[in-house]
Amino acid sequence: MVKRYFDGVIPSPAEYSASDKKLIALAESAAISANEAIDRTAITEAIISVWTLVDELNNYITIEEPWQLAKDEANRERLATVLYCACEGLRAPTILLSPVMPKATGKLWSALTANSLGDLADQNISEAGNWGQLGNSTVGDLDALFPRIESKDE
Repeated sequence: MVKRYFDGVIPSPAEYSASDKKLIALAESAAISANEAIDRTAITEAIISVWTLVDELNNYITIEEPWQLAKDEANRERLATVLYCACEGLRAPTILLSPVMPKATGKLWSALTANSLGDLADQNISEAGNWGQLGNSTVGDLDALFPRIESKDE
């Protein structure tokens, strides 16, 4: 949707709504919790912390319905904010999950940032929840994160 409605440039957000602020707070707390769990070598706990953010991001997109917002030009400012929040909401778990899912997160990072924020491996996990890093970044193409594996019998 960023490519279609904003020429591939992640739009700057307008005023944040309560649901935006909830997502922002959860991104910060999930990153803090995951980082603390990683420090204790509690990898499962770290992943669970990240997955709370992934679940909330999914819920956020379902509730905000950017595909509906896009139908009316009067909603353009809100659409920009929702897409910005969705992109930032993806950025944080991409960083946090990179140690355990390097290939998939690498693909997502390349598409999400077009490497404007540097290499995924150079991102600081403790800063993953810091909101506001994607303003006016360009998105790239996204290859399948989990391609189907064809068996020889098919």
